[in-house]
Amino acid sequence: MDLGKDIRKYCNLLHLQNDPMVIRLFETENSLLMYKKDMDCYFIASEDENEYDELMSHIDLSFCKAFCIQEEGLCKYIQGMDDAFKCCNYFFDGESIEFKQRDDIEIRLLDESYFDFVIENYHGYDDTRYIMSRLESGNIWGAFKEEVCCGFIGFHDEGSMGILVVLDEFKLQGIGTYLESFLISKCLEDHRYAFCQIAPYNDASKHLQDKLGLKPHPNIITWGNVEGEEDDLRN
Repeated sequence: MDLGKDIRKYCNLLHLQNDPMVIRLFETENSLLMYKKDMDCYFIASEDENEYDELMSHIDLSFCKAFCIQEEGLCKYIQGMDDAFKCCNYFFDGESIEFKQRDDIEIRLLDESYFDFVIENYHGYDDTRYIMSRLESGNIWGAFKEEVCCGFIGFHDEGSMGILVVLDEFKLQGIGTYLESFLISKCLEDHRYAFCQIAPYNDASKHLQDKLGLKPHPNIITWGNVEGEEDDLRN
């Protein structure tokens, strides 16, 4: 499947192509099924409804029950997906972004010692083990002002930018914009796709993406689990 023909729609899947933890289980010119071992999650895309049945025949629910579904039409094939979390890709397609280091803020990589702090302030994911894994793998950065961590941002395990929090007492100081500008700059420096996944109702996050030049794709992506609703807010 040629994902490169619509980078904004498929940037999340393009990011996974070179991931050593990803296995391609099924692929045609119009459909793709991948499995990411460290997430224990299927990633599904198809532009041909005639291939839906064949695509789904390669899924073993006794083996894995978590899904990231690229087309809404596929959701009806998996019980419980209708009420799962919905979002859209926002993609930065520029060659550079203006990121000027501020004198009043230092960005530092957070380690496991910040686990309680992140859990206390980030409410987008109930599984505390997930947050620890993000810290242990070096995927969350904090903004420090006079040695006080006033916010943080990171990469989700499938590659999207998120986990963005600015503490209430530090809001309206441009810290959220500064943190995401830093992460976009890091993506460009590391030659990786700079993208995030935003729920349609998250107006504040959508405004931030617009401000930074990330462009949305209208396609709806569904994250879910057949055992229950997925509560990862992806923001």
